[in-house]
Amino acid sequence: MDELIAKANLGGAVSFLALDAATGAILASREADLPFAPASTLKSVTALYAQSVLGAEHRFATRVIRAGDLLILAGGGDPELDSDGLAELAKAAAEAEKAAGRPAPARFAVWGGALPQIAEISPGQAAHLTYNPTISGMILNFNRVHLGWRRGESGYALTLEARGRKHSPRAYTIAAGVADRAQPLFTYDGAGAKESWTIARSAMGKAGAAGCRSAAPNYTRAILSRRSAARKASFCPRPR
Repeated sequence: MDELIAKANLGGAVSFLALDAATGAILASREADLPFAPASTLKSVTALYAQSVLGAEHRFATRVIRAGDLLILAGGGDPELDSDGLAELAKAAAEAEKAAGRPAPARFAVWGGALPQIAEISPGQAAHLTYNPTISGMILNFNRVHLGWRRGESGYALTLEARGRKHSPRAYTIAAGVADRAQPLFTYDGAGAKESWTIARSAMGKAGAAGCRSAAPNYTRAILSRRSAARKASFCPRPR
C-alpha cells in the first residue's frame, strides 16, 4: 500500500481502514487512528434515505413521447443519464417510429418537470464547480459539460461537449470565451439565450480541459440534435 500511495504522489497525510463487510475483520490499514476532518459524508445519508423511501428496486424512467408532429423527451429525474444512454434511447425511439410506419416528427421538446428545479446545490460555492450542479427532472451528464481548449497561431480554440464514452456531442446552448485577465478563473452569465462562460487567459497554458456545470437544467434539448442522437435517430430535427 505504501508503494501505491507513493506512486500516486498524493501529498499530505494518507490513512485508511478496510474491513471485511461480513465479519468486520480488518483487511488492511494505514494510520487508521489518525484524526481527520470528515469528508463529504452527507451523500451517505442521502443515499440511505433514497433507498428507504424509493426502495432498492426503484428505477428512474426517461420517456420519449410522440404527440402529433411533436417529439417530447420527458425526464424522470434519472441522475445517471448520459450522452451514451441518450443515444441508445434515441435509437430505440427511431426504430419504434419506423416500425409503426409513422412519419418523422417536425418539432422537438424537452420536459424536466418531474423534480423541482434547483439552480445550484450550494449558492456559497463557485459557479463553475461540477459538484454543485443544477437539479431538475432532466439531468444529462450530471448537468455538466466538458470544456477543452488548445492554443494555435490564431489564438485559443475552445470546445464544449456533453462528453460520454462513445458520444460527445457539442453543447449548443452554452458558449465559452477567453478573457484577458488573471482572476477570476471562470465567470458565468445565464441572462441571455445561451449560457456564457469565460475563462482567464493567464490560467490556460498551451492546452487543457475543465468540467463546468450547466446551470440550465434542460440543456439536453441542445444535445439531442443532428450531431448526436440524430446519428442514431435520423428523424430528430434540430431542436427548437
